Amino acid sequence: MKFVTFSFDDGEIHDEKLCELFRKYSLKASFGLRSHCCGKRGDLYRSDGSFLRHYEIIPKNRIAEVYSGFEICSHGANHNSFAGKSVEELKNEIYPDMELFERLTGNKVVGAIYPGGICDDASIENLKKIGVKFCRAIPNETYNMSVPTEWERWVPTCHFQDEKLFEVIARFNKIGKENDAILHIFGHSYELEYKNCDWWNKFEEVCRLIKNMKNVRYASMGEIYDYYVDGFGQ
Repeated sequence: MKFVTFSFDDGEIHDEKLCELFRKYSLKASFGLRSHCCGKRGDLYRSDGSFLRHYEIIPKNRIAEVYSGFEICSHGANHNSFAGKSVEELKNEIYPDMELFERLTGNKVVGAIYPGGICDDASIENLKKIGVKFCRAIPNETYNMSVPTEWERWVPTCHFQDEKLFEVIARFNKIGKENDAILHIFGHSYELEYKNCDWWNKFEEVCRLIKNMKNVRYASMGEIYDYYVDGFGQ
């Protein structure tokens, strides 16, 4: 089976426009949200003190509406790294996300996304102990399309701003339908606002291209996990 999935992190207000774009093309995505950050806003500055950008996180009372039809994953309640954390420390980061987003949406939160993409062997083992089924890391420059062998170290294919993205999509499209492959594109919706390129139009071109593919299934990370691990694809 060939799958296409997207995952986007941090829960900023641009997710709303992004979700509408995914709905337009009937695509699936998973969103990494941070329960203790909901509704926060402010300004970010570079190390030299110069202004970088404004940020605004979607508030709790809009979570169910904005993310209707999409999967929510834990991205750490406070966005603290999972690496080097004990079981109890991980519980303090992940369980508040599970509790809040399950209560707001009525859907189970079973997966996570590493804050900063950083993971280690200890965090992988501890995530298993607290019931996290899968956790997305960051690409390793191999443009990985393989089914994860360690679901707690799920390596996506590439960032949506990767200069080789369209080449990678074309390569995925040539893979035979009898093979297992996952095209997993990730990013942050605020990056679609960057002014060095018309990223929204470029990303819509990506969505349009993927929607026109044959013999692929669009799925969230959780649905892909269920297919391969829980036997839903059997």
